Amino acid sequence: MSGKVIIVDKRAPQRLALRAMLEAAYFAVVEYDNGEDAISSALTEPVDVILLSIELNGSCGIAICRQLKSHPQLCQTPVVLMTSEDRPEQRTAGFEAGADDFLSKPVDELALFARMRSLARFRMVAEELKLREATSIELGLPEPRLVEDGVGTSKVAIIAQSSAVANDMATIIRSGAGADCVWVKSGIEAMHLLRKDPPDGFLITMDMPACEDRGALCSALSYHGDTPTPAILVVTAGKDIGAAARCLDQGASDYITFPPDPNELAARLRAQLRKKLHSDQLRKQVQDGLRLSVIDPLTGLYNRRYLDQHLSKLTKASRETKSPLSLLIFDIDRFKSVNDRFGHEIGDLALRVFADRLQQHLRGVDLIARIGGEEFLVALPGVDLAKGCAAAEQMRKLAAVSTPGAPRITVSVGVAILRPDDAHPDDLIRRADQALYQAKSGGRNCVVRHEAA
Repeated sequence: MSGKVIIVDKRAPQRLALRAMLEAAYFAVVEYDNGEDAISSALTEPVDVILLSIELNGSCGIAICRQLKSHPQLCQTPVVLMTSEDRPEQRTAGFEAGADDFLSKPVDELALFARMRSLARFRMVAEELKLREATSIELGLPEPRLVEDGVGTSKVAIIAQSSAVANDMATIIRSGAGADCVWVKSGIEAMHLLRKDPPDGFLITMDMPACEDRGALCSALSYHGDTPTPAILVVTAGKDIGAAARCLDQGASDYITFPPDPNELAARLRAQLRKKLHSDQLRKQVQDGLRLSVIDPLTGLYNRRYLDQHLSKLTKASRETKSPLSLLIFDIDRFKSVNDRFGHEIGDLALRVFADRLQQHLRGVDLIARIGGEEFLVALPGVDLAKGCAAAEQMRKLAAVSTPGAPRITVSVGVAILRPDDAHPDDLIRRADQALYQAKSGGRNCVVRHEAA
């Protein structure tokens, strides 16, 4: 975890204390005592998180937050408001202004980094969606239009053993967030609901079965591969920052301490539902627009036309953030013999099965494309060469798993990593292709990294 952070606080000691924490975790830090300079800086150079004090020289942090969130270039930048007063009405006003989170002063280090990790996950998804949106526009597709606020049509599942607790929470959510509510008594019931009729969000109360781990439940709800990730708000004990941090690390969107202030709970939930709604809308509109022009109709993966546009953006982002980018090229071994022996219908089934396995076992931010008859390309942002080879090996083994109706196949894989001297994404593809050739000429059904080719 690293990146660039802007600290905005009128008190120099507060800024110095935060800088020490962040630089110890290898963040690049810039300090300002006023909001106007911070906005100018964020517009000049990309920033990962803005830590913004409510108490500023010449202005209110909440007003600055509203300016940041209304600017098209900065609206996706996470803003964490900091306050020494810690009043519920102040928090509510902050969330209404678009704040992504709140921290009390003096800032607790565990709480700070738990929030930072949670925001980094969301930002990674948001940036990937922006990249895909830009790619679709460059391909001549209409620019996606988002509904500004459809939280009132959302549905929230309240997890609580007691009907009294569930009813109290439902009253707050219906009146404060305008969302519909459904009651489930345990995490097990919540998972059943997620599979059957997924809600937009979950509120995990303190009233949970003693045998259930709330952190594990956050992980299961957040990383359930068959549905869009729901908003997850967890109610935690007031002083148990460690438990709150674990929930955030395991997939929770936000937490609020017990007993929750009704207005703050509604404001936090509204903010998370709004994020979830916009992500879902953008993802759906981009996917719908791209489907006809850049989606391979057989496998449902992106085709070469999309790859040529989007890989350029991934390589640029990799250089700007100084993060690795691994590229994997898969080739189904002796695929012509599969068609000759079983027929093209069975061959097409084998291609679809392999494509499905790639999609199910890779992250949402990874780029997966079918680039030839039996060739597939996977780009892994933020993944170094060793981990890229490990992912390729996992995919190689999965390809050989038998599927009813489809022939058993094997794949050869070439792996390469983006280099500083790569002038064009084709240079990266060329090296991965060279490694693939080595894998095929060396006996097939294996993974070869470019350095070993």
